[in-house]
Amino acid sequence: MGPKTGKCGHIGACRTGLRPAPPRSQWFATLAGLVAVVSIWRGTWLLMDLYVFPLSPVLSSIASIGSGLMLLFIAGWSLEDAA
Repeated sequence: MGPKTGKCGHIGACRTGLRPAPPRSQWFATLAGLVAVVSIWRGTWLLMDLYVFPLSPVLSSIASIGSGLMLLFIAGWSLEDAA
């Protein structure tokens, strides 16, 4: 028989309540995903500054907030219907 594992499936990890550290490749993938999300957000933000009412920052902000809320409402509504 092999070594005894606990409920969590790792040798000795259940005794301490800690999970083993993820492998380095998972850390790299997480960091790459973080950089990608921040880059997309920054690019989107800059494009919105250029094209959504560029001469009126207040109106641009209000339009962006309104369109974002509308998209969240539509996404939430469609998710509820799919469930």
